[in-house]
Amino acid sequence: MKVVLFSATMLLGIAPAFAQPEVAPKRDYAITYRVEGSPMGNEMRISYQAATKLQRLEGVGPGGMTMLIDTGRGSLTMIDANNRRYIEMTGGESRPPWADTQRFRFERAGSDRVANTACTVWRMIEGGQRRGTACATDDGITLRAEWQLEGQGGKIEATQVSLAAQPAENFRVPAGYQRMEMPGMPPGLGGPPRR
Repeated sequence: MKVVLFSATMLLGIAPAFAQPEVAPKRDYAITYRVEGSPMGNEMRISYQAATKLQRLEGVGPGGMTMLIDTGRGSLTMIDANNRRYIEMTGGESRPPWADTQRFRFERAGSDRVANTACTVWRMIEGGQRRGTACATDDGITLRAEWQLEGQGGKIEATQVSLAAQPAENFRVPAGYQRMEMPGMPPGLGGPPRR
């Protein structure tokens, strides 16, 4: 479970708007990414609803779980469609490496196109050392990122990009699913009650 959660944090589609401290994308999107260096598989689909700051990750781990992330509240819901159940968790704000404006300094390194979409390339610098790069749109959407930090690294790259509005039902637990507690936690401590 810890490996999956760590990897999910590395793959979140939250991209920095590098010229300012705001790190949330400014518009809805749905992107299919090719993934390297993750136990969660080699492809993932991430969608985002800007008005609610809700994110959906599909293709999570070998069982194909889905994660719903409330980036405003810092909560995570893991959905197991095969068994029609879900687990809710809360935690502090979690950012992928390329969005950590507190830890890293960013240098503009040109422009590129990924999945036929224009983006700006940024170098991620820590203590004079380059730790990775990210290519993000002017709307704050990451199209490509690669990083090498503390012995762990990876890469994501968009293969399909849609900037269409995302439907609200994609960011909810389906009706009839059973809420489960986090393994090893007493009842009632697995997360907030379902909204």
